[in-house]
Amino acid sequence: MNSYAAAQIDKYKDRGVLIDANLAILYLVGTADIGLIGCQKRTSKYTRDDFEKLSILIDSFDRTVTTPHVLTEISNIIPGDAEVKQVFKQFIDLTHELFETAKSVAGTTSFFPLGLADSIILHVAQEGYLIVTDDGPLQQFLND
Repeated sequence: MNSYAAAQIDKYKDRGVLIDANLAILYLVGTADIGLIGCQKRTSKYTRDDFEKLSILIDSFDRTVTTPHVLTEISNIIPGDAEVKQVFKQFIDLTHELFETAKSVAGTTSFFPLGLADSIILHVAQEGYLIVTDDGPLQQFLND
């Protein structure tokens, strides 16, 4: 693990981490069957090494948080394998769900370029949670 990642873990370990939908799919598919990573449409750009690094990262935190909006995105794009869906159910059971209304972010500057789920994620970041994403536009807003 590099020093930047270690510093982020130290900073947010007690608070928690939110994994965005695409990386959550990688985590769920890899947890169900690591051999499926290259075979699924949503995980074809990732490797086993990406999954292993993500797993280590997630396991480094005291808790994983999510939002109903992120869970809905995951549910809409998750592969149909029964085992992956079972892992998704376990993921739901183990994560702490944060609630924010759509109305609260609809007027923000991020709403039109990012959409609802990512605008909610930005709000969660402002509450002191680490966000892990590979979504370029969301990363840009998080870095600003």
